[in-house]
Amino acid sequence: MTDKEILEKAISLAIDGGYSVPEGQKIISLYSEWITYTSKRQKEYSEQVANLIFNHDFAKALWPRGHCGLQEELNHDDFSRWIAHHLYHLQQMVIADDPIKYLGDNI
Repeated sequence: MTDKEILEKAISLAIDGGYSVPEGQKIISLYSEWITYTSKRQKEYSEQVANLIFNHDFAKALWPRGHCGLQEELNHDDFSRWIAHHLYHLQQMVIADDPIKYLGDNI
C-alpha cells in the first residue's frame, strides 16, 4: 500500500471506530488529492500527518480495545505490565523508522 492508501484506510477505520474530527482541526481529506510537494508544503503536510496519527483520540478509535502484556525485569523479579493497545501502538510508531509503514502493518 502507498502512504496515501495507508492514511486513507487508517482515517476511515478511525472514523468507523468513533473518531470525530474536532472543529477547525486540519485533516487529510479522504476525497482530495494530496498536496504537491514543495519544501514548505512537505513540512505542513508532515505536521498534519503527525498531528493526526499521534493523536490519542485517533489512536483510541483505531485500536479501541484490549491491552498488551509486556514482560519486563525489575530487581531480578519478572512481572507483567499491561498497557492499552492504542498506547502500545503509539509508542511503537514513535520509535519506528517509518511510522506510516508501521501504521499500515498494524491496522
